[in-house]
Amino acid sequence: MNNTKLIFITTVPETIYFVLEEQIPYLIKQGYEVSTVCSKGSWITISDINVKYGIKAYQVGFKRIISPIHDFLSLLHITALMFFLRPDIIHASTPKAALLSIIGACIARIPLRIYHNRGIIYQDYKGIAKLFWHSIEKILCFLSHIVIVNSNSNLQYFQKYNLCQISKLHLLGSGSSHGIDSVKFNPSNVTISEKENLRRNLNISNTKVVFGFVGRMVKDKGVVDLASAWKTLLKMNIDAHLVLVGPIAEPRDAIPLDCLNYLNTTQSIHVCDDAKNARKYYSIFDILVHPSYREGFPNVVLEAGAMKIPVITTDALGCIDSVVNGVTGLIYKTGDCKALADLMFKLYVDPAFRKRLGKQAREHIIKHFDPMILCESLHSLIVNFNNQHQSIGTLPKTELNR
Repeated sequence: MNNTKLIFITTVPETIYFVLEEQIPYLIKQGYEVSTVCSKGSWITISDINVKYGIKAYQVGFKRIISPIHDFLSLLHITALMFFLRPDIIHASTPKAALLSIIGACIARIPLRIYHNRGIIYQDYKGIAKLFWHSIEKILCFLSHIVIVNSNSNLQYFQKYNLCQISKLHLLGSGSSHGIDSVKFNPSNVTISEKENLRRNLNISNTKVVFGFVGRMVKDKGVVDLASAWKTLLKMNIDAHLVLVGPIAEPRDAIPLDCLNYLNTTQSIHVCDDAKNARKYYSIFDILVHPSYREGFPNVVLEAGAMKIPVITTDALGCIDSVVNGVTGLIYKTGDCKALADLMFKLYVDPAFRKRLGKQAREHIIKHFDPMILCESLHSLIVNFNNQHQSIGTLPKTELNR
């Protein structure tokens, strides 16, 4: 019986609940003893993780914002947990959890420390701020044995600024955090009556074009830009609706109150704080807009594409890797609200173009972003590391390491 213990560690439980839903079952099936560590959470909780995966989930009070005293206490907590659980492998991602848990794992001398960078929040920072975050990144990479990035553009960023030893740096498959289940995300799974009922509940007639947004409603996700572009489109007398799906109450990077008020009071805009059930909304989207300022690799772009929905996104890190411009979607310069409005109008007036992009998007995603490719790549990295270092004595005897 295999006793290899692997712990996934993230700042918030949402990452574990949504992003690791293929990797956790896969590794359990391979014989790993998997558990997780995260903060309490709000709209996703520790209990949700227990129910979904049937594994142990431990709570550490990570905060997304910098809080020196609280962060030090969290470091003590995660370090003590490492000594108590004695995992063979930790897989840490998201900034705060990664920093504290990698340091804690180093103190506890965990045999294999995997750091998974899911996005670069500091790409546009200047001066001392950028130097500070680059220094943090270098420390994380130095203390880790394996460093994973989600996209080729993020990989190039790491190489450009010499943030990590090249031999440690890895991209799983074609990128993304976990690929996309094209069976689960398939427009054929949704009946006409289900789409009509959802439109009826939102008071959107079946003839109206629907633009969609899925994600946290914060400035980094480009929500303010989307609101500005929508104002421009309304002046052009478009007859369409905008549906935004995701949590509004965010402690960091909140959108201004006047923008939030505009979203909540404009008749053609529908704000749905229903992130647990975001998948159902894709069925009524004609176009997905993802105006994000930075990503590791945007999962919602893959979800939309698998549902044959064309995507408009930015040329920001991560985002630019998620769309083949003019083939599966459209790309514009990050922060250019006029360019965003122009592309939204272009797809609004051309349903044939929308349909072609959507069809090509699903074909592209099925070919390049099967979740099993990433699961097998992650397991292969672990096996190859152990073959080189023999630091983990009880790896599962699968085809990869026999």
